[in-house]
Amino acid sequence: MNNILQGCVFSAFLIAFRKQRGKVCYAHESLFKVLVQDSLIESAELNKKNSVNKWLTKPTDEKNISERKVQFVELDDYIFARLSCKPNTLHYKESYFELKPLDQVEIVVNFPAVYERRRSFKKNELGEYEVLPRKYLSDIEKLEYATRMLSTTGIEFDRVEFTENENRTIYFRKNRQTLTLLSYEVRVTATVTDPQLLLTAYQNGIGRRKTWGFGMLRIEKLKS
Repeated sequence: MNNILQGCVFSAFLIAFRKQRGKVCYAHESLFKVLVQDSLIESAELNKKNSVNKWLTKPTDEKNISERKVQFVELDDYIFARLSCKPNTLHYKESYFELKPLDQVEIVVNFPAVYERRRSFKKNELGEYEVLPRKYLSDIEKLEYATRMLSTTGIEFDRVEFTENENRTIYFRKNRQTLTLLSYEVRVTATVTDPQLLLTAYQNGIGRRKTWGFGMLRIEKLKS
């Protein structure tokens, strides 16, 4: 039996949205519907009647929801989104590359530096509930979490480093509230061991809070 791992083609469609309200990241699965309705993007082809289904072409198999998955990451003044499904009406850039076992790659991904979204409460002696401080990850915990998540993606680490915590503001459109979380960026130089596992992680993202702009792998193939 031939157990030799084959290479995989990584293809996606990239879209960049310019933010109009400062450093805001949207906590919403239908990210682009929110952005369009709030007129936060610069595109002559869009109007407020557009929705996710209108500007995405139908996948080959309409029951295959994974083909419609949208991932995004907040970088500087833009929100960068990546789709497996070709956009109908948006300006996009197609990304296409192939990875084989033993290829060298650099991977960048953002993770939340907090354990839970919601605040914890504790009863005091008077029977009143007090809000406990939000628990953030230590440097050791951040490294452990990042390596645990990345160890499932079919790579072997050569080098792992991460940035200091940065504030990220999450905007909830429904009740118009905001939440500020700390995030950190992980940069990994690695050797590909299983291209199919890495492709799955590339398409689906890894870790927690993916609908808040975390867990999207940005992969660059390094020259041999």
